[in-house]
Amino acid sequence: MASLVFSIYTTVCGAGVLALVYLPGTFRPPELLPLLHVYAAVLLLALPLHRFAEGRTRRILFPAERPFLCVAYGIGVISLAGNLTYLGGKISDLSATFGNLSFGDAYAEQSLVSSHKTTLSIANLPVVLAGASQDMVPFLLLCLLTLRKHLILKGVLATCSVLPLLAGLAQGARNKLVFFCIAACGAVTLFWSMLETGTRKRILVAAAVTFTLLTIMLLMVTASRFGTSGDTTPGESILEYAGQPLLEFAEYIYTAGTTCYGDMNFPLFRAILGQEYSASLPIRNHTWETALGVPLGVFYTFLGDLILDFGSLATSLLVLVIFVTAMSLTRRRHGIASLHQILLIYLLFITAGQGAFYYQHKSVGGNLQLLFNLFCYLLFWLTTVDQVDAIRERG
Repeated sequence: MASLVFSIYTTVCGAGVLALVYLPGTFRPPELLPLLHVYAAVLLLALPLHRFAEGRTRRILFPAERPFLCVAYGIGVISLAGNLTYLGGKISDLSATFGNLSFGDAYAEQSLVSSHKTTLSIANLPVVLAGASQDMVPFLLLCLLTLRKHLILKGVLATCSVLPLLAGLAQGARNKLVFFCIAACGAVTLFWSMLETGTRKRILVAAAVTFTLLTIMLLMVTASRFGTSGDTTPGESILEYAGQPLLEFAEYIYTAGTTCYGDMNFPLFRAILGQEYSASLPIRNHTWETALGVPLGVFYTFLGDLILDFGSLATSLLVLVIFVTAMSLTRRRHGIASLHQILLIYLLFITAGQGAFYYQHKSVGGNLQLLFNLFCYLLFWLTTVDQVDAIRERG
């Protein structure tokens, strides 16, 4: 399954690149080296998933039951409360958006709100916490599906997987829909061999229904945002979504006049260190576009975003170090894998998969996600039961 996921990934991106290159008046043919640079970075981060999925896992070594379930229930409650809070304030807007199919207007409004954000704010704490825990929801859901108990928790996490999609529609954004598909593919691939046959069949049915609905949603949002005005047609916008990041990377990323010293992707860390930071994407673009000498209103892949912060050499070395470390930390022993090892593989995969567009943790909220993911990884690692899989036996 890992090979299938990676093949789909490369096929979609490659088709987008070829289509945009051969469409008149779009992009010139890129040089080969930048494309190989991105491909190598994606491959290195995806290889742990491939090795894990192609091998045989006899048993998962879970963390101790109490801290694991506390985290799982905590994430479920936080995510449910935050998403319901957000959607509760948007219910009338969401009804109007669906009724008039005015996703383009919703997107413009959200962009305007973002452009006025000038400082860090936790005024809507439940929504902030729900966003911080978003990466963990599909992972924990698939993990729990290997067990036979905890039905209420599974139901809560399944609901929490769907609600952010509605929030994305309320904002007229396509990235939440696409990123959900990538995260779900990674989680399913990791736990597929450990699922019972009946569970696999139910997942396939749910995946078929979900994929159909997501495709319809993507088409509605795309038609609303690009179908009535502007220079880009809905069809061209889909091609750009798939191929533009690679082409923009090849065209501009090596010509940047300086680096952003972490402000592009890690503004929260700069704020913690007492440095100046950009609280929102529009402010960041306005601050750095002239100094960099490259357009910042486009996607550059996760590798391009990191290069804008740290330079090409340092970023390439960082990816290589992460790859070597991950391959060492995720090695199974006698067919037994710890949950924190699987989590690390999952986080690397979504970084590479969602990073086909941009580094998904580049905002202040994204930095909170990164910190929360690190917290979960360390907690699972430090509390792993090294005897019998306690939760699985009791489940």
